[in-house]
Order: sequence, then structure tokens, then C-alpha cells
Amino acid sequence: MFKHSFIIAVAFLCLGCSGDDFNQDILKPESKKNMGELLVVLDKKYWENSNIAFAIKNNFGQLVTSTPLPYEPEFNVEFVDQGGVNKIIKRHKTILIVNINPSSNINSKEIPTPIFDLWAKNQIVYKINASSEKNAVTIINHHADSIKLGINQFYYSSILSFAGENKKANAVLKENHSIELKLPSNMLIKKSASNFTWLSRTKIKKDNNGDHEIQQGVLVYSYPYVNENIFSLEHQIKLRDSLLKKHVHGTVENSYMTTRKDELANNQSQAQLINNKYVFTIRGLWRVENDKMGGPFISVSTLSKDQERVITIEGYVYAPNFKKRELLKELEAVIHSFELTN
Repeated sequence: MFKHSFIIAVAFLCLGCSGDDFNQDILKPESKKNMGELLVVLDKKYWENSNIAFAIKNNFGQLVTSTPLPYEPEFNVEFVDQGGVNKIIKRHKTILIVNINPSSNINSKEIPTPIFDLWAKNQIVYKINASSEKNAVTIINHHADSIKLGINQFYYSSILSFAGENKKANAVLKENHSIELKLPSNMLIKKSASNFTWLSRTKIKKDNNGDHEIQQGVLVYSYPYVNENIFSLEHQIKLRDSLLKKHVHGTVENSYMTTRKDELANNQSQAQLINNKYVFTIRGLWRVENDKMGGPFISVSTLSKDQERVITIEGYVYAPNFKKRELLKELEAVIHSFELTN
């Protein structure tokens, strides 16, 4: 009886939809939750010891040295032959397809554009069509940064779609710093001052050694804009350390957060545009003075609307027993969502 009812229901569904009205996306599966894994669809003969494989690994699989040891790659790169693209493969979240066709007429300067939800929902696919191995390498080297930017923006959007609302925290951020962020609803206020706000959330994750705490924190601080020299790595770290010593204390007496500066630290900075705003970004490592805590952080500094203050938004991760790339990516999504309110 159930079987007959199901068939009748499907029949009515199909009859009720004309060819123009039917939405094929309904039948698409959800993509895998494997952010940071780049599946490269490429002819098998190019996998090993080819210039194409080297260009892909060099551009997408480099180790991120601004995170603690052991370093994690920017993307975990996996290869699959065109003939091996099956239903399981098509559910990957991030896919790069490289086609070599000698008869094709390719413009190497044309930036590849993303295709969303090609085989699965919440999926991003890039296709590179090249006339030769050399042409493919040229396209990959020229446009890798644009492709990575597009992938990361897609990741941020995917992460924030599950963020929910956090009106309480945003009310504090608006009052203290004239900004709003798309924050997870479980991000709690740990400290609120006129020029410094500390938010965090914790969760417990298990491994073979038992339960461990993971902490993701957001720090927002603001201060007067003096001149453009304030946007330098040296000045920002000096300012950061002075504020963290004052506001972010550990559980051990006389312990406080600071920037790691030893031989294993590789603090990096760059200027970039986020939401059409000039920002100064730092990636590096933090530690707790007089304690054993530490991890990676990313901070973004920008000018207020009246250009009289600098606003810094920082995300940090504490997860000593686990990989940190995706945890930090979640905080990057929050940081990139900033909006100046006045």
C-alpha cells in the first residue's frame, strides 16, 4: 500500500511541473562538509611529475607557516581522473577541473569564473580550459589568487549562513566600536569596555586521549588614528600586546595573552580590500605569558567612518590537540562580515 501511494505521489509531482517549472536543484544532494579540500579533476597522465601538477600544488597546497606546528596546507589537494568522476566525487564542496584540448582557442588573461551548485548544493566548481600543458600552467599561475579568493568568499558565505543572530553581542560592539558582525548565536561576551570587547565560544571535542576544550575568540579594540604609520606590523603588534596584557588574562596568576615572537613565529601582514574598505591584516601566533596556552590568530584593522579611529577585529583559536585551519576560517568569515555603523 505504501509503495503504491509513493508512486502516485511522485506521479502527481511530475505531472504538476512543466519542463520550464521543474527545479532540478531539488534532486541535487548536499555537498560534503569538507572545506579546505580541493579536488582536482585532471587527466591521470598529468598527476605525477608534470608542470600542471606542480603548479597546482605550489599555488594551492603550500603550507601556512603563520599557524603552529605541524603546519597545515592552505588546501588539501587531491587528484581524480576525468573518468573517475562518479556520484561520490561530485559531492565534493570544492572542485577544480582542468581540461587540455589542443584545438581550443584560449585567452589566458580571462579569469576563470566559479560555477555554483553544479552537481551538489553548496558547491563551488572552477573550470580551466587550456590548449596545452604550458597554457594550463600559465592560466593556473596567473589566476590562482583570484580562484582562491573566490573559494574563500564562498566559504565565508557558507559559514555565515548558519551563524544565526547575536543581537546582544552586536549591541555591545555597536556601542563600543560602531561596528556590527555576523556572529554565531553562542558567541558570549567575556569582557566589555569602552575601547575593548572580548567575545568567545567553547566546545568540547574528543580524541583518543579523551575530552579537550576548543576555544574560538573574537577581540575588538579601537583607538585614535594618528597617521598612516600606525598600519605597520611592528606598530600593530606593539599596540596589540599592550592591550592584551591589560584585558586578556589567563587562569594562572600574572598570565596574559601576547604575540609570539620566537624563531617559530612567522607573523605576516598585508594590505587588502574587504567590503570595499582598506584594511591591514596580520596573521600570526599568540601565546599566554606564564602559561602554556597558544595558537593562531588573524587581525584586521580599518578606519572608522569619520576616519578618526582605528578599529581592529581579531579572531584567535585555541585547539592544542586538533587541526586549526577550519576553526580559523570560521573566524575569518566573522571578521570579513564587518559593517561600520557610524
